[in-house]
Amino acid sequence: MKTTTLSKEKRMSDKEMKEQESKIKKLSPAHHKRILNFINNAGSPLDLVNVPVLPMSADQMADMEPGEAGMQKPMKLLDAKSAQAVFELREREFPLGFTNVSQLISIANINILKLIEWLSDSMFVSWQTLPYTILR
Repeated sequence: MKTTTLSKEKRMSDKEMKEQESKIKKLSPAHHKRILNFINNAGSPLDLVNVPVLPMSADQMADMEPGEAGMQKPMKLLDAKSAQAVFELREREFPLGFTNVSQLISIANINILKLIEWLSDSMFVSWQTLPYTILR
């Protein structure tokens, strides 16, 4: 398997690497699945760079003031070189897609902290039932 390497300025520091590894170990199954779906469903490296724009309903558009649409700068999840490296790695080594986020991290040495944060349970509302009954 060919290892993807990035230039020295794009490589992560040891602190960033440890932070990323600890966050990956704490991922819920649903969070892990969202990350893999996002990476595996990318049709091009550009799909991995920015947060996808979700279409707005007519009701949402009606609440906006004129000139407000499209004013927000899209959040970058990965830089262009990292996105290209991830996409090429997936196409070359994992034609059926990644099955675990650790595959991507161990091979590519890419910082995906923004991706982890954007696809987190807090952004996609994760409900958990309590292990006990609440008396009313």
